[in-house]
Amino acid sequence: MCTEFKFTLLLTLDNRDDCRTQALQSTFNLNYLSPRPLVKNLTFQSHDLGKEVMIMLAWSPNVDGLYEDVFPIVWKVSKFGKSGGCSCSHTGLPRPTQPSLPLACSRAQVDSGKVISAATSVNINNIVKTTSTKANDVYHFSTMSLPEITTVLIVGAGPAGLTAALSLVHYGCHDFVIVDAVGEGLNASRAIAIHCATVEALASINAADGLLSRAIKGKGIRITSRTSQIFDGTFDPLKKHSVHPYALCIPQNVTEFVLGQKLQSLGVQVQRPHRAVGMKQNEKDSRITDVSFEDGQVIRARYIIGADGARSIVRPQCSPTQLSRMSDDHFQIRTVAGIGFSDPEGPHLTSNLLAQMVSADVTFEPEPVGPFTLETHLNATVFSGNIFFLAPFGNHFNTELTRDGKPTTKSIFRIGCAIPAKNGEPPHAPPKEYIQNLIDSYGPACISSDPSLNPKPVKVDQLVWSTRFRTHSAIADRTFTRLGAAIFLVGDAAHIHSPAGGQGMNLAIRDAIFLAEAVTKHIQASAEDPDVDDTILQEFAEARHARALEIIGFTKTLMKLASLTYDPYAWWMPFSWASIRDLMLRILGRYDFVQSKVAWGLSGLGRR
Repeated sequence: MCTEFKFTLLLTLDNRDDCRTQALQSTFNLNYLSPRPLVKNLTFQSHDLGKEVMIMLAWSPNVDGLYEDVFPIVWKVSKFGKSGGCSCSHTGLPRPTQPSLPLACSRAQVDSGKVISAATSVNINNIVKTTSTKANDVYHFSTMSLPEITTVLIVGAGPAGLTAALSLVHYGCHDFVIVDAVGEGLNASRAIAIHCATVEALASINAADGLLSRAIKGKGIRITSRTSQIFDGTFDPLKKHSVHPYALCIPQNVTEFVLGQKLQSLGVQVQRPHRAVGMKQNEKDSRITDVSFEDGQVIRARYIIGADGARSIVRPQCSPTQLSRMSDDHFQIRTVAGIGFSDPEGPHLTSNLLAQMVSADVTFEPEPVGPFTLETHLNATVFSGNIFFLAPFGNHFNTELTRDGKPTTKSIFRIGCAIPAKNGEPPHAPPKEYIQNLIDSYGPACISSDPSLNPKPVKVDQLVWSTRFRTHSAIADRTFTRLGAAIFLVGDAAHIHSPAGGQGMNLAIRDAIFLAEAVTKHIQASAEDPDVDDTILQEFAEARHARALEIIGFTKTLMKLASLTYDPYAWWMPFSWASIRDLMLRILGRYDFVQSKVAWGLSGLGRR
């Protein structure tokens, strides 16, 4: 006779509201039909979230043994939050002779903290034979199975991949799969600005509202020396061109979370974690590509959107045969699909003076005051041969930004600092002392700990997050090719460049939106004529490639201006290019036409 087991999994997280990346301490309550409930504790790590979790249940006479017959119960860890819950029921074949004995299940812990034995299995929803594992063994939950075939496969669920998925839904394409190699919220966060043209593009597919409600609306930018203002720019001139005359200031991980929520509300779930490791043309259908994953699964797709960063599935992590050094810090990458990836201007060692940067989120003690700390402005401080960025977040994103560390109610500041080549390579995750030294060496006076520079010195109190990265430029030879399926590159998979002007993520999002429209048109045309050519796709790819080249040139110009030094041009001509730059900005920045030109250039309205 079959007996129904019902259970509820209650998720809590140490009184924290954000459960997306922390371990979830849970209570597993198996309610028998007559005896009292048996309570055990389960712990789920961040990489388990979004997976289909299989808990193997078995009657056990003691914590050291397991019966072979177990009852798999399956649910998906997808509902989070303080006191959030997930529930499921399953009909199995129990052993009613021992209803009150200890329960054996994966990653279960008794109240004393002793880990009991776990059962491992590869089958779901079947009575299975299991093998006991030793206490404290790591149990790997089974991930959701991928479909064998789809029309569109999106690889990568960063801003570009998520936006491509949202755009596909908007234009009527629902037969697609989006996968990502890591758990939700685990991608490194760098970008913080969503410019006017990108907000408009997102609004065109009904995906802007969530971001508008979460972000800080930036009113302008400031360029300063360490002690004085050089240029105060405003986005007000954009009012005559757009209903969104501002730049949204929002960390990239929050952007991804908001876009992911929107996608989920449309019934689409990102499949995680599934790492693509290779692809080849299908042997039976020349218009299909087989994409293989690390766990052995394979998806056959007619269209593939590579949105998983600078090392996309069509450009996997380089082996020695795929990577050639053309000069220091300059590489040419030849991908498995035959697509080159290099600086469009070739190697230029002089452009690598500021080829590395450090970014960090910090709080200060005491909290700094002054115009540079206003949340509505992005600040850039120019120093001799260097540039320092400061973005005040207030406490708008404290929950998201401190998810992996100590909570704080203080204002959080995002800083970014170019590291001159002469200073050597920065540490992988720069520590608090390193960040403090950068601030004292290159940052604005108002956040310095040096009393000779700042009458009210402040120090870094909490280092919330830090990273380093390179700022070199590269672009794929082409963003569309065929290897059976139509294969596209968007975002960092297609082009990378310096963060100057905050253009990278913006271009990626717009690329993805327009690509999804082109792909949908091609799918519709193929339905009427299976032999339709790729004109639609090729024209799109050429247009976006040209746009990326334009953006790369724009960001290179900004970085060249930022890298000017105050060293005299010559002994007989005692002025510097940096001082001329500052003087021109101070004078010309007062004129409306200059304000308009700067706002227009950053907005992306002229480079949609």
